[in-house]
Amino acid sequence: MSGARLQVIFIGLLAFCGPGLFNALRGLGNAGADDPSVAAIANSCLYLTFAVSGYFAAAAFNLLGPIPLFVLGGLTYAIYAACIFFSPSHAFLPVI
Repeated sequence: MSGARLQVIFIGLLAFCGPGLFNALRGLGNAGADDPSVAAIANSCLYLTFAVSGYFAAAAFNLLGPIPLFVLGGLTYAIYAACIFFSPSHAFLPVI
């Protein structure tokens, strides 16, 4: 993965798929729940996480490098997707 062309293709695919996955999760209807307050709580937690991680992203990138941060981002997005999918049956999941 040292070629520039391969890296551009990889980042392009990630940038293309990310918003599509987010929109698909939002398309579940109120983030998968009947209560709109669940979607509001989940989105506020998500955007708070974006703000905090965006503030510390440059330092983490300099210390850890790109690959561990890609892995960490993918794992946390999987946790977010699981919480959205299972939030109708478990009331505490939107806060996670």
